[in-house]
Amino acid sequence: MSTTTSQNTEVRYRDRQTDSIVTETIFAENTLRWFYENPLGFTVFNYALNNPAFCWLYGKLQELPITRQKIPEFVAQYGINLDEVELPLQDYLSFN
Repeated sequence: MSTTTSQNTEVRYRDRQTDSIVTETIFAENTLRWFYENPLGFTVFNYALNNPAFCWLYGKLQELPITRQKIPEFVAQYGINLDEVELPLQDYLSFN
């Protein structure tokens, strides 16, 4: 198995408005790192999760109305500017 990341790798980008380098917050970072950096995680990802049936099922689960409750926490954790969202949060039917 070959990986191109390490535990200390950060995703950084240049903020065009401030011209500063910003470290991006990665959604589900610990889970992603486990899948890509751990041999067992890599195996689980490739043989169990990386298939059309799982992707379809996971997508359907994320479309359930109960997933709406994840939205406020996601917005807070990732610093999403609510002035820039397309709809008010209460108008989203699911997390998907």
